[in-house]
Amino acid sequence: MNRLLWCAASLAFATSASAQVYKWVDKDGKVMYSDSPPPTAQSKQLNINTAPPTPSPSPAAAAAAASAGKGTDASAKDPQDAAKKSEEAAKLAAANEVRCKQATIEFDTMQQETRISRMNDKGERYYMDDAQREAEKARAKKAMDESCKK
Repeated sequence: MNRLLWCAASLAFATSASAQVYKWVDKDGKVMYSDSPPPTAQSKQLNINTAPPTPSPSPAAAAAAASAGKGTDASAKDPQDAAKKSEEAAKLAAANEVRCKQATIEFDTMQQETRISRMNDKGERYYMDDAQREAEKARAKKAMDESCKK
């Protein structure tokens, strides 16, 4: 029970992690970085967020959010809302492009004639048989079709 509480607490704090990094130029003109400020040089403090990136919404969720916002005229008139929607659309497009590339690579891998291995739940390596390979190829093709449409 204590372990469970400890794990939950550590996960809660892990998402808000950030690091302080100091940047300065030394006497030889080299740019230096450190977690503590230099004693003699003038430095600039950089705040670096080390938390993992937040997952992007699925295309279906983004489409639903976009269609829900179309009914209000006030949001269309507000430039900040328009900029926010534009930024969200750009993030969605970038995430979709990454999914497209990953699915294309996976599909191309499944079409090759080499043996493909995976790890099972126990951490043991196994080689995919033809049925598993075809199932993975179909899954990759579907993901590619969904995320690569232009």
